Amino acid sequence: MCLCSKILISYNNALLQKDVRKLLAGNILSNLDNKLKNRIKIGLLLGLTLIATLIWKWVFYSTIIVAFLYSMYEINSKVKEKNNSNIHYLLIIPPLAYLLLGIIAASTLRIYFIEEFMYAVFATVINDVFAFFGGKKFGKNKLAPIISPNKTQEGALTGIIGVTIFTIIYGVIFFPQYRTITGIIIGLTLLGLFTASAGICGDLLESWYKRKIGVKDLGWILGEHGGIIDRIDSHILALTFLTLYFHILNLITIP
Repeated sequence: MCLCSKILISYNNALLQKDVRKLLAGNILSNLDNKLKNRIKIGLLLGLTLIATLIWKWVFYSTIIVAFLYSMYEINSKVKEKNNSNIHYLLIIPPLAYLLLGIIAASTLRIYFIEEFMYAVFATVINDVFAFFGGKKFGKNKLAPIISPNKTQEGALTGIIGVTIFTIIYGVIFFPQYRTITGIIIGLTLLGLFTASAGICGDLLESWYKRKIGVKDLGWILGEHGGIIDRIDSHILALTFLTLYFHILNLITIP
């Protein structure tokens, strides 16, 4: 009777552990699904906004003005939480200057190089999307564990590959100066590599600064994704690089 009781208890414990594992797995999958849904919603919203900025200049200028002013409020509030002294006014200067750099770069591309601006927008978005899913699927080795523990080498490589493929396709269609074998192999491939790399560096740069001042995010308007600058940190450096690149290329190719 005692042996039967022990067997029954062991069996019940095994079933209980199995149910607990299922419950935990279900919760984890549910959380991942919710995060993915939120990311998709935010991506669609930003995508529609970006499309509107391509069509109407007033939408573009209105968006960057509102985004900058609200980012000032977010950054000031977040930095003040962790650095409640007069010095916090100095600490908000670097992220605001970085954001302003991105605004200047985006405005320059939007005004003078519309096709290049479209490339910059889509390339930086593709970099984020491919890096996210590549990291989720293949991520094993940390890219910068101290600065940004969630980023992986595999995710970064996937982003670079995605941007490079997109650059070759987009460049052949919209950039006639690259419609040669040399232009495709060297020009467009390098453009894709540098664009994606600039995006990764921009992301790591902001992550490094946030760790230095002791904040997780520099805003809250996008929920778990943080603030405006947290969402476009990788885009800013990529836009700056592309603005300089296309401006120099335009000067070189003018007869």
